[in-house]
Amino acid sequence: RDHCVTGVQTCALPISVLSGTVISHHDGMTQLALGTTPKAVFTLPGPKGALGQNLRFVISATDIAIALSDPTDTSIQNRLAMVIQQIVPNSDGTDRLILSAPGFTLTALVTHGAVSRLRLAPRIKVTALIKAVTSANFSQPIST
Repeated sequence: RDHCVTGVQTCALPISVLSGTVISHHDGMTQLALGTTPKAVFTLPGPKGALGQNLRFVISATDIAIALSDPTDTSIQNRLAMVIQQIVPNSDGTDRLILSAPGFTLTALVTHGAVSRLRLAPRIKVTALIKAVTSANFSQPIST
């Protein structure tokens, strides 16, 4: 779901609120299964939740970078295969990208220049790059 960081009428900074199921704890990190088959795996730092527990977490649109391929030689642990659904131009030189994968969506904020240079358009497959530490302070268990 796409939300806003601020509680005011006008949204300056979109965020994505995601939920996932804890599937493992390894090397001080927590891995969550996101979406539907095939499941994407998202990593959060620290032990968060018990195995099988559902967690909700927040990703700011400015914490997402876009790549045209999956870079494996990076410290960024969360590399999610996504498809661009929509590009919404903003008046401040940025574009809001609505990205989807089976069972979840993300909103990313990139510059007009990045959209042009990468030749981004709806239906193009991309990799969303999200540092594990960006969501560390914004995760919580989901009450059942």
